Amino acid sequence: MIFNLATRTPFRMRGIARDLLCEVVADSYEQGCRSVIINTDPNDTPIQWYRRLGFTDEVYWRRSYHWALRFR
Repeated sequence: MIFNLATRTPFRMRGIARDLLCEVVADSYEQGCRSVIINTDPNDTPIQWYRRLGFTDEVYWRRSYHWALRFR
């Protein structure tokens, strides 16, 4: 799992984040993972970056849980 992938401002546009993500994805496939899921806000800027790297928009499931209070 990768949380909060980011590059500090002076080091951006050098492909560092791309290289890190590609390395993790390649390693995951080598270890038998069949897919990689990225959870991001579709209205956020990085979504275009992920698409350029070859990721596609697929929604596998969406489930809501509601707290049900019941008193006797």
